[in-house]
Amino acid sequence: LPRVAVGVTFSPRAGSTVGAAMPITATFSTPVSYKKRAEQHLKVYLNGNLVKGAWYWRSSTTAVFRPQYFWPGKRVIGIRASLSGVVLREDTKYRYVGGQTTSRVHAFRTGRYLVAKVNNATHQMKVYVDGKLIRTMGVSLGKEGFITRSGIKAVMEKYVEREMTSEALGITDPNDQYVVISPYAVR
Repeated sequence: LPRVAVGVTFSPRAGSTVGAAMPITATFSTPVSYKKRAEQHLKVYLNGNLVKGAWYWRSSTTAVFRPQYFWPGKRVIGIRASLSGVVLREDTKYRYVGGQTTSRVHAFRTGRYLVAKVNNATHQMKVYVDGKLIRTMGVSLGKEGFITRSGIKAVMEKYVEREMTSEALGITDPNDQYVVISPYAVR
């Protein structure tokens, strides 16, 4: 069968600095059928040592890696991809294989080890940097029916200012409409 080259991009972007809970995302240019095979050719390292963790396929083109534990602060994380020539999918017309650029090292680093712990009962957040409590502050976790769910959250994006609307959440009740400009918002 004729071969079609498949590409892959990674995030966080190479050379960037991220937080302790940031996942790694591999996005393929075409759907992947042989997911385990792809995972076997994507190794994640922390300062040169293989990391324990798991890949989760959000879709047929997007795989997300989370380490067993948070990333430690001030370290280098590398992805060694060796997908060049690896068959990732086949159909009756083509064999889809990793292209030449899919075998490479992609590296980024973590900044300080910053963890924020939020308590909904007290409406307080405690911020720790490198294990030391540096600040306690009040927080809002949403209104009744829209309260932030419990669990571990990774800050994926930060905004100096962000417009938030009821429409974006699908709220259609005319008595419950809002447009809020929120300073220092995170996703």
